[in-house]
Amino acid sequence: MGCSSSAEATAPPGHPAAATNDSTIIEKTQEVAASSSAASEAAGDSSNSPSSEQTPEAICEEGYKYACGEEVEEDAAKAVLLFQKSADKGLKEAQYNLAVLYFEGRGVSADHLKAAEYLLKACSSEDGEPLPLALTNLGYCYESGEGVAKDMCKAAELYEKASSYGSPEAKYNLAHLCLVGSDEYQQDEPRAAKLFQEVAEELEAAAGSPGDTKGRRASTLESAGVVGHEEAIGGALVALGIMHEQGNGVAQDDEVAAKHYRKACNLGHPVAQYNYGVMTLGGRGGLTADLKRAKALFKLAAGQGYEDAQKALDSMKKQAGP
Repeated sequence: MGCSSSAEATAPPGHPAAATNDSTIIEKTQEVAASSSAASEAAGDSSNSPSSEQTPEAICEEGYKYACGEEVEEDAAKAVLLFQKSADKGLKEAQYNLAVLYFEGRGVSADHLKAAEYLLKACSSEDGEPLPLALTNLGYCYESGEGVAKDMCKAAELYEKASSYGSPEAKYNLAHLCLVGSDEYQQDEPRAAKLFQEVAEELEAAAGSPGDTKGRRASTLESAGVVGHEEAIGGALVALGIMHEQGNGVAQDDEVAAKHYRKACNLGHPVAQYNYGVMTLGGRGGLTADLKRAKALFKLAAGQGYEDAQKALDSMKKQAGP
């Protein structure tokens, strides 16, 4: 789909990159007691460690500490051993964490096939509900062809399932898929707009709170297959702004577009800053034309590396003359 002069991207910014690019950690979702002696002995001979007597949840928590460097020196290799022990006992959170480390090549050699296998285990309905994080990440694997054969329909199916378990991040990915479509998956802009609206409303309502932790029994690592809350809100708002500005899937309405861009600007989204700046410069969307404010918005976007904003600043400087 083509974009207007103030909206260069066809896909909503913020859609996750390959699942191997992010090694940050989300906040812990559940604290499971583990003595300092158990944590220290986990660093030694695992065959003699009391960890073998711990619950899968407690073992996973130890692994999480080593993966994050919490209370102990960071050691991804030890985290892998602990996650493996917990995963072998059937804990989905540990299976998911192993998948993240295999994708990243942290503590083990990168192996996307192995990562996908562990995601599949964490998606199983055996021994309780599947882990929504795993469903979302496996969906992204199928969308991008990471560790599995590329299959947009399978990706959509997994995003749908994760959404049914309350994952707004999965709904965001599904909205993106509906927006851009593919040879396998039919583009559906009206549905994309509806889903983006739902994502923005759900995440704005949950702003300031930690991510969805419902049903998790142990801490989980963050993967780039799942966007963060603010990133998803900003991406959804920018997508809605572009769609309303262009009239794609929704009625064309510059005022509604400006409203969405303004909200995303408050989250520091560079594309929103640029697009809102363009509308401010032209006095569109019910805004008063304001060259000074538009320039300030372009500077904010350019400061985050958005090239179109820098081009706009260069053009303004050239027109102003020496």
